[in-house]
Amino acid sequence: GGVINIITKRGSGTPTAFASIEGGSYETFIEKAGSSGAVGNADYSLALSREDSASISAAANSAGNSEPDGYHNTSGSAKLGYTTALADFDLSGRIHNTNADIDNSGGAGQDDPNRHLNTNQYSLRAAASSSALISALEQTASVSFAETSYDDNNDPDDAHPLDRLRSQFTGSMLKFDLLNTYSIDKDQRLVLGIETEKERGDSDYASDGEFGPFNTTFAKKDAR
Repeated sequence: GGVINIITKRGSGTPTAFASIEGGSYETFIEKAGSSGAVGNADYSLALSREDSASISAAANSAGNSEPDGYHNTSGSAKLGYTTALADFDLSGRIHNTNADIDNSGGAGQDDPNRHLNTNQYSLRAAASSSALISALEQTASVSFAETSYDDNNDPDDAHPLDRLRSQFTGSMLKFDLLNTYSIDKDQRLVLGIETEKERGDSDYASDGEFGPFNTTFAKKDAR
C-alpha cells in the first residue's frame, strides 16, 4: 500500500512562463503551458497540459483486432496565495479529464469502435496559517473538496449488434481540518490536529446482450 500526496508548489520571484510541445509514436502529442511568480504579497502558480494519442488496439492484434483506441487527457492546476502580517492564505485546485476508447476484451472479435470511458476529477482546497498568537506555534485550518466521476458507454454496432452498456459512478469527499504545530526547539516539534471527513458515492450499471438484460444500482451512501 502507499499514499501519493500531490502539492502544487507556490509561485515565487519574478513572474515567468513556459510552454512546450512533444510528439511521438501513434500520433501522440503533448502540449504544456504554465506560469508562476509573485507580485507584492500575492503569489500564483498555474499549469495546463493536454495529451492526445491515436494509440493501438487494446484487443490483441494477434487475434485479428486492429481498431486503434485513442486516448485524450486534459489536466490543469492552480495555486493562489496571499501573505499578511498576521496570516498566510492559499487557494489551490486541480482538474483532470480523460476520454479513452476501449475494447470488450483481448480475444478475437473483441474490437469495439464505439465504446468510450470518460473520467472527470477535480479538487479544491482553501487554507489559512498563522503564528500570530505564539511565534513557536503555527496553526493551519483548511477545507477541501474532491469529486470523481466516470461513465462507460457502449452502444450497439455492426460487430456487436446486441450489446449495450451504460455504467456510471460518482464519488465525493469533503474535509475540514485544524493542525497545530509547536516548535519546542530546532530538533523537536509537537503536532496536534483534528479533522472530520465525509465521503459520498453512488453507481449504476445497466447492460443488455446475448445473455439478456442486467442492472445493478448502488444508491447514494455517506460515510463520515
